[in-house]
Amino acid sequence: MEPARLLHARSEHGYTHSTAEALPHEPEAVPADYQAELTRLAHVQAELRKRTVWHQHRRVMWQVFSFAEQAFGREVASELRALQRDLARLDRRLA
Repeated sequence: MEPARLLHARSEHGYTHSTAEALPHEPEAVPADYQAELTRLAHVQAELRKRTVWHQHRRVMWQVFSFAEQAFGREVASELRALQRDLARLDRRLA
């Protein structure tokens, strides 16, 4: 069994196993490996949220490109192709 992980009364020390050095009336911290797993999962979920938002906005950008192409045609064709290439490159990087 792991020794207790108690929040140290002096925050620069992090955690302690000694109740005499711990903050009074504070609950025991979760085990370090469990906390590491929670942190890892939080990072994974944050990354998934970012990618979901990217995909939603990417669809809107392609719709804007399509509208501009229909509305302005040859006037903006070269610039639109450049933007589409840049967006495709971003897509590959973020996929």
